[in-house]
Amino acid sequence: MAKDKAGFIYVLTNSAMPGLVKIGMTLGDPEERARQLSQGTGTPVPFDVYAVFPVLDAVRAERQVHGCFDEMRTNRKREFFNVAPEEAVKLVETALQSQTDFERLAREKQAKRILKACEINKNRQAVLKKRRDPGKLPYLKKLMAETDAKFGWDKKK
Repeated sequence: MAKDKAGFIYVLTNSAMPGLVKIGMTLGDPEERARQLSQGTGTPVPFDVYAVFPVLDAVRAERQVHGCFDEMRTNRKREFFNVAPEEAVKLVETALQSQTDFERLAREKQAKRILKACEINKNRQAVLKKRRDPGKLPYLKKLMAETDAKFGWDKKK
């Protein structure tokens, strides 16, 4: 798939930044992402990959994870957090578990919508069938004839 969203949530550490972890996502290799981030001149030593979590929707998973870390964020525009790496891993696991629960709930809700749409369509077809063939309901035949006459629907073109 060209737009495959599967990827990884990673937790990176850096010995030059004790007490901070970088939590982000990548659609590629987390080790390669750590190398890319380490190439900047603002990074005195390379990042180490502390933990990696495979996810089906990396963008959504990252948003979910970052929501759990908002109060620990060092800068709202950066993905660095004041938390021990061990604690970060526990929080990421918790966030991803709740994401899985949300995905299950979304699938269940979608299934209910599909069933409801099928029921509505079935009822609509039954109504249309009665409209075309009112059967033994003379009052319905009379009402249909009056409505057709009122709006000019009884005239053949």
